[in-house]
Amino acid sequence: MRQGQQNRRNRGRGRGNSRSNNPLSRNYESNGPDVKIKGSAAHIAEKYMALARDSLSAGNPVTAENYFQHAEHYNRIIQAAQAKQEEHAAAQTAKTNNGKSDRNTDRSSRSPKEEADAPAGSSEASIPGTGDQPTVNGNGVASTPVAAKPKRKPRPRKPKAAPSEANESKDATDGSGNIVA
Repeated sequence: MRQGQQNRRNRGRGRGNSRSNNPLSRNYESNGPDVKIKGSAAHIAEKYMALARDSLSAGNPVTAENYFQHAEHYNRIIQAAQAKQEEHAAAQTAKTNNGKSDRNTDRSSRSPKEEADAPAGSSEASIPGTGDQPTVNGNGVASTPVAAKPKRKPRPRKPKAAPSEANESKDATDGSGNIVA
């Protein structure tokens, strides 16, 4: 069989791992003692709890216990999924806050020696909201101090190339094709 034909045969079959493996949104099929229930873990657990209550009210404690055990199984699936989601969320917040905690240290907790040894980029002015603050006059109008903008150094220019002897010896032509000496 040729390569092209083999690729065409697999089209439409299975989509790989495109579905999420979230146990809370996954659909299950449960084969209980005398009933088959389809749905999410929460739906199946509720159904088994209702069946267990009905069995108890009908006076059949053995069947009710069996339904309670099935419901407990799906409740454990839900609890494990929720614990995993909380752990994942905590890991994500720790990951996003990891870099921020080092930069947001309080300057008052630094010693004067640490202040002097601190690199220039870690100054308080580089943190938003900690630089020059506006002053308020008696009328309640705020005026922001304007810092002078530093001048940019001009770029050095390239020197013009002197005409070489090779260019001078060639005859130049004017626009009509006549040679100009």
